[in-house]
Amino acid sequence: MKTRKEITLPSGGTLFIRPPSMFDMMDLGEMPSPPRRTTPPAPAAAPLTPAELSWHVRSTKMILRSCTGLIRWAGPPPRRARIVDKPFDECTAEEITIEDLADDDAAAILQAVSELRKEAAAAVKTFPQAEPAPGPDQPLPPGQTLAPTPDGNPAPH
Repeated sequence: MKTRKEITLPSGGTLFIRPPSMFDMMDLGEMPSPPRRTTPPAPAAAPLTPAELSWHVRSTKMILRSCTGLIRWAGPPPRRARIVDKPFDECTAEEITIEDLADDDAAAILQAVSELRKEAAAAVKTFPQAEPAPGPDQPLPPGQTLAPTPDGNPAPH
């Protein structure tokens, strides 16, 4: 299962992405229930509530900030930058704000991370599932019997 993937952005930059981790998701806080899809093509529905809108903004920023590596542009001149969430006038030459990132580059990153997350989820489903161990109310597997213990109670063997 691939957990990282290199993508090329519409602007020509390249970067590595990864799916959100459990810790990334926990950092977002409580998710509105049930979450609604907000990316096109979104179904016609009631407008997002303030809580839903806030969660989607936080999750989008988390993906752009935490699930991306350095963006590298070939140039000329060659350039590289990390996506950050801070005021543009506080950025170094190797940083680009979420707001200054081209919209089509941001959309490409979000789409690629979503696809990678789906691939990872599908790969997990292919792992063989272990059979549950017999419990006190379940029958023993074929061929297994209970033998008495020294105190006379049966014990599995």
